[in-house]
Amino acid sequence: ALRTALEARDHECVVPGCHTTRGLQVDHITDFHKGGPTALWNNAFLCVYHHYLKTHCHWTLRGPPGEWTFTPGSCPDTS
Repeated sequence: ALRTALEARDHECVVPGCHTTRGLQVDHITDFHKGGPTALWNNAFLCVYHHYLKTHCHWTLRGPPGEWTFTPGSCPDTS
């Protein structure tokens, strides 16, 4: 039911300016391991690239739907 609701609300990656529609991944806005619930208001579709940035480079997604912001974080130094 949650995925169906997300598909109805988020037709593409929710990051402003990204219009990717294929391979979208469900993301918890407040991470599940930090107590974020699996609820429509706490989930959004992200493309693989933006999901990576949020998960591994500490970027921040904030909403409400239709007014999303995606704030840069910092990737760990891999050198």
